[in-house]
Amino acid sequence: QGNYGAEYGRGTAGLVSATARTPSKKGIHGYFDVNVADASGLIEAPLNENWSFAVSARRSYIDAFLPAVLSLIPGATDTVGFTVAPRYWDYQARLEWKPPKGKSRFFVSLFGSSDALVAVLPNPALDPEGRATFGTSLAYNRLLFGFDTRLNERVDFRTRTSLSFDTLSFSAGSDLFANARAFPVF
Repeated sequence: QGNYGAEYGRGTAGLVSATARTPSKKGIHGYFDVNVADASGLIEAPLNENWSFAVSARRSYIDAFLPAVLSLIPGATDTVGFTVAPRYWDYQARLEWKPPKGKSRFFVSLFGSSDALVAVLPNPALDPEGRATFGTSLAYNRLLFGFDTRLNERVDFRTRTSLSFDTLSFSAGSDLFANARAFPVF
């Protein structure tokens, strides 16, 4: 009972397997949340008896209030400043076909995320190499098509195809930087 199947690779550690549920077919549901770090929301609803959808998004606003908080702390802005404070956003959208008594489902999902941070060190004593800015950025967007069907009581067939656009960047001053773009297809 402590092992997992070959379809998950030849790993020697634990495994967490998660599957997205079908968006609600019992009316319109959703939420909206605003807290100290970010705001997020979700809405899901049926389109008819076979089709349903879900859409959600989240956006941080640390980049809006962190500079104001740092300005209240004596000496903090002399040590470090932000041109882009920690900022992140993500989104998900899913359209799914699943007949009420069917054994199959087809779905299209679009999801993505972006994280960025650029810190400025205005104090040369803290930056002997003269690189006054440090930054990272990571973003991805995926378009995923999937089809699942139950062939019999013990056998399920699942297939996935995705198209992607990924970016990654790092910088330390104006002389050290790396930028990468990838277009994976799975």
